[in-house]
Amino acid sequence: MDPLLSRRKFVAFGLYGSTVLLIPAVPLGCGNEEDATTRPREEGRFLDTHQYETVKALTGIIVPEDDDPGAVSAGVVDYIDGLLGAFLVDPPRIYAAGPYSGRHGGENGFAVYLPLSRVKEIAWRNHIEGSKGIPEREFNGPVVGLQEIYSKGVETLDSLAHAHFRGDFKALDPGEQQYVLNRVDAGFRDIVFEHTVEGMYAAPEYGGNADCVGWEYIHYEGDRQPVGYSRKQVEEPDEEYGAGTLSEDEIDEAAEYLQRMLALGSKRSSVGSSRGKS
Repeated sequence: MDPLLSRRKFVAFGLYGSTVLLIPAVPLGCGNEEDATTRPREEGRFLDTHQYETVKALTGIIVPEDDDPGAVSAGVVDYIDGLLGAFLVDPPRIYAAGPYSGRHGGENGFAVYLPLSRVKEIAWRNHIEGSKGIPEREFNGPVVGLQEIYSKGVETLDSLAHAHFRGDFKALDPGEQQYVLNRVDAGFRDIVFEHTVEGMYAAPEYGGNADCVGWEYIHYEGDRQPVGYSRKQVEEPDEEYGAGTLSEDEIDEAAEYLQRMLALGSKRSSVGSSRGKS
C-alpha cells in the first residue's frame, strides 16, 4: 500500500471511517497559541529527539502540507509520542476522564486521566511496551510492543535512506522519503498510517489535531457535549462537505483504505481498538 493520500482522499477516509476516528490518545485543547511545530515537548515522552523528528517527517509524507494543514501542523507526532510514552506518567495517558472537554460547555474533564485496573494495565503495557519476557504478560506468548516497532522502524528508515540517498530519512526531500517509505515493511506502514489518521482527527486533548486543525478543514466543530447534535444534523449532514463533493472512485478508494485498517485492527488485541471508549 502506498500510504500517501491526496487531501480529498484523506478527508474522504475521515468522513467514511468514523469507526477508526473515534479512537482518541494528551492535554492541549483547541485555541492553543503555540504552533505545533515549535511548542516544547511535555514530560513522559518516549521518542528521543532523532526518533521524534524522523516520525514527524514520516507523518508529513502521509498527510503533506498544502492549502490546509497537514500532519506536521496537526502535531500528529505528539499523538504518537504520547501513546508510546503513556506509562511514563501516572496515571498513564490512556483514558481521559471526561465527560466534557469544555469546548461547548461543562468543565474540562479531559485534562484528567483515569487509573487503570490491573487487567487493563497489563493489556495496555503489552500493547505499548511489549511483553519483555514478563510472565504475567506472556500468557498468550511473547508480544512485540509499539515502542519496539517504532524504534526499529526508525532504524530501518535511516538504513534504507543511507543506502539509497546517503542521508538520514528526516533530511531527505519528500520524493526521496516516499521512495524509502515504500520499501519498509508493510505492517509498519499500516501502523503509522493508522496512527496518523487517529492523530489528525482525534480529540486534541490526546496530543494530535493541534488547535483542531484536523476538524477545521473538514468543517467539523468537534465534540458538542453537553449541547449535542440534533437528529437532523446527524442524519442529514451538509452535502457541501460530505459525499456530494466526492466522486464514486474517491469514495471507493476511501472505503478500501478503511477496510484495510479495520482488517488490520481485527488482527490485533482488542486493547488497541478500545482506547477512548470508556
